[in-house]
Amino acid sequence: MRADHREEAFQVALVSAWEVYAQAEGEVEYRTLCQHTWNALRRWWRQEQSWYARTVGLEQPDEEGEWQPLEFVDPACEAVYANALLRVEIERLYALVGVSVQDRWILKGLAEGLSQSEVAKQLGRSQVWVSRRLAQLRARLRAVALEEDVGLIAAPAP
Repeated sequence: MRADHREEAFQVALVSAWEVYAQAEGEVEYRTLCQHTWNALRRWWRQEQSWYARTVGLEQPDEEGEWQPLEFVDPACEAVYANALLRVEIERLYALVGVSVQDRWILKGLAEGLSQSEVAKQLGRSQVWVSRRLAQLRARLRAVALEEDVGLIAAPAP
């Protein structure tokens, strides 16, 4: 146990013993106070031992004995990271294809399950205009995919 932990443990034990001493009625012997302090200190040491027995350091030795940082695999963090990468790729694709703000609203509305008519109503346009914008987006996407040599999977027509 390090020196600063020992000092902290002693302070915790002393405060615990002092609480017992302050609540006692009548005279309490000095030896009793020392015994309470010692018992509190031992309880704290046992607690620390059991805690550190269940923990793992952030660095562990590898096969060669070199200390290496641990790599954590957290599914939630992996999902957030994958989502961030997907957003970066979508933004890159938007820039390549030249997607306007209205095109983004159309794509967002369709992704949320709205029909072309509902998206058109939200944008103050006609359903035919939305349909034409989608056809233009598909054509530009195909051109970029062929230019960039990106393999696209053809989705079935709705």
